[in-house]
Amino acid sequence: MSHNFCRELLKQVMKDVRKNVSKAVIKESWAYNYGDGTMEFHIHHCKELPEEFYWHGRSCCLWNAKFSGWSEYLDRLGKKKAG
Repeated sequence: MSHNFCRELLKQVMKDVRKNVSKAVIKESWAYNYGDGTMEFHIHHCKELPEEFYWHGRSCCLWNAKFSGWSEYLDRLGKKKAG
């Protein structure tokens, strides 16, 4: 299965992420695939929020999970998202 659309979604949201989030926070982000369509996205030690940021849900791939996680993170920060 091609995930070019998912990769493009992530590419677009990362434009806003880079405007609003430090490189250190971006570097500490990570995603995990449980293998059954359930995924997680984490950011540790982010100064912008009072606690570790965590997103979980159903995604077709890690690119889509990262897109969903970053989108939710920007929402919590009250920042605009691309697209």
